[in-house]
Amino acid sequence: MAEFQRGKFPLFIRRFVTGIFEENTWFIRDEESGMTALVDPGEAVDEMLDDSGLLGDKPLDRVLLTHAHIDHVWGLSAVKQRWPKVEIRMHRDDLELLRALPRQGAMVGMPLPLPPAPEPDLFVGDGERFTFGKRSVEVIHTPGHTKGGICYLFDTGDLFLGDMIISGSVGRTDLPGGDPTKMKASLLRLTRLDPDIWIYGGHGPQSRLGDEMKTNAVLPHLGSL
Repeated sequence: MAEFQRGKFPLFIRRFVTGIFEENTWFIRDEESGMTALVDPGEAVDEMLDDSGLLGDKPLDRVLLTHAHIDHVWGLSAVKQRWPKVEIRMHRDDLELLRALPRQGAMVGMPLPLPPAPEPDLFVGDGERFTFGKRSVEVIHTPGHTKGGICYLFDTGDLFLGDMIISGSVGRTDLPGGDPTKMKASLLRLTRLDPDIWIYGGHGPQSRLGDEMKTNAVLPHLGSL
């Protein structure tokens, strides 16, 4: 578990590194309203969040899924059991993948079957905006790593993008739902965003989009791929 602070900003953000895949689950709290969320709950993150004391006696408000690969939804059932009223949001195009969670576990050799994942409460799509406490969030559909991959861009300049950009590299396209052509188009779209945006990926440390455009192994060369 690692904490990342940028000083006195409207969003409090903390990273939990979860499970054998070392997946990042991001905890977000809007400091003005107190609303809370987890982005992509990984293995045992419910226990980590409880142990952290970040919620106190308050319930968790939302789960925001960037995509439905096993490492990003492993802890979804446990989170829903621990906080039954939590609202789960995702893109509809990854619903089939979410429902296949037990099969995903078998594919990677899990010794025990994983329970089915809870169904989402709300589907969100490209260009939609919703409020998170006092903050505004834009949904960006970024297929390529999975069919229903999405990013959440907060008006604070914070972008939660799952496995689209992973500090120094980008996500794979040879996993269920992957498509290299769509991945390239989605990455090009992300590179047109403000370079000062901070990005929070599904693995590795947070980084700044402008820095990734200079040092990433893939992003500077998208035009020649």
